[in-house]
Amino acid sequence: MNKFISKYIFYYPSTLLKGEVIGKYLTQYRAFQYCTHSKIQDYQLLYLKRLLNHAYSSSAFYKESFKKAGVHPSDLLSLSDLEKFPFLKKNDLAEKKDIIVTVHDSMWVSHKTTGGSTGQAVTLLKNTDALARERAATWRAYEWANVSIGDPQARFWGSPLHQNQRIKYKAIDLIANRMRLSAFELNNARLEKYYQKLIKFNPIYLYGYVSVIEIFATFILEKNYKLPSSVKCIITTSEVLTNSTRRHIETAFKVSVFNEYGCGEVGSIAHECEHGSMHIMEENLIVEVDTNKTSTDTGEVIVTDLHNYATPLIRYKLGDFASLLNIACSCGKSLKTLGNIHGRAYDCILTKEGNRYHPELVMYIFEDLKNRKGGISQFQVIQESIDSMHVKIVKSKNYSSDIENIIAQEFRMRFSATMDIKFEYVEAIQREKSGKLRLVKSNINKNEHI
Repeated sequence: MNKFISKYIFYYPSTLLKGEVIGKYLTQYRAFQYCTHSKIQDYQLLYLKRLLNHAYSSSAFYKESFKKAGVHPSDLLSLSDLEKFPFLKKNDLAEKKDIIVTVHDSMWVSHKTTGGSTGQAVTLLKNTDALARERAATWRAYEWANVSIGDPQARFWGSPLHQNQRIKYKAIDLIANRMRLSAFELNNARLEKYYQKLIKFNPIYLYGYVSVIEIFATFILEKNYKLPSSVKCIITTSEVLTNSTRRHIETAFKVSVFNEYGCGEVGSIAHECEHGSMHIMEENLIVEVDTNKTSTDTGEVIVTDLHNYATPLIRYKLGDFASLLNIACSCGKSLKTLGNIHGRAYDCILTKEGNRYHPELVMYIFEDLKNRKGGISQFQVIQESIDSMHVKIVKSKNYSSDIENIIAQEFRMRFSATMDIKFEYVEAIQREKSGKLRLVKSNINKNEHI
């Protein structure tokens, strides 16, 4: 689709109909990135005060939480005072959403279901102003990679499991001028189809899971293929991008890789600029790193969403780990930077048929099951061998005995008809020694090729 048509006929009108004034915020955020540190802090303090007052007066959860911690919004005199306020944990958001939210169903809020990477599904509401600001910050960051609204995108991503959802996402992809390439079943025949589609589509950039783009890069090198000359860059997301993986992708595609770090609850957290720094989206978020339990400057990432008044997220613990860097970037942007980001290490599922499946397919299966049946608080799937799975489940209320059969049927239908599946019920999913919470793990040869 022509970029002008995509941007001005589809994207802007469709988002404006939802009350999202993205263009206004995009203009503001382009200027904001070069503000002085003191002006950025003044801005954050102003919006943080408003958020805390709103949460205290409108959310039963926060009123009780603040009182229990012995703090009041009036105690916030500087940004450093935020440390006095209690953390919000994922299980709080999952289990106490009804008393956290301050705005219920309305045409001016959107539902977001996320949290699959922790095995604990989270559904929250986000008001349109917060969504517009989230999208504006993302588009501003994409401009660092020489990408802008309306540019055609090839998206290596999850594909909805049910037909009605597929129709919805086809419409969304059309509006966004992107071609979706499913990450859920990867073999040479499928990758060949993807390559031929890319040749016809002529995207400006590729976007998607690190591991899937890495697999596609290997295929490109083995076939000695070249991407269309239209491709300017690769934007990777959702998983850890190592230096070796970056080099591998850039060798295959002959363009630069720009990394993105975010989560479904708050959207973009940090993006890589043209000089390699991961700048924080400080217009929308205050990012802290909790180093209390470590002997280094690396700690758990904590975010406060300054603009989501529908479901306030104040000092929300993500379960990922990073360090705050006090380094001026040569790009000239004043936005703070994150380093050593880690926490989302996923393994692909391999089958004896020679297929690779991105672990997000497992997340989709469990998310769909939770929406239909409930009964599962957390899960972990371990591939013990090429034809066996070990499924750990933390039960919640409404658990029913048929859940095992449903999971087994889905796994055998999606992965392999002969897959052996063992279930185990546990009190909690244990973290790795590194602190990572890995919900899909493989104990088989990770270097095995398709």
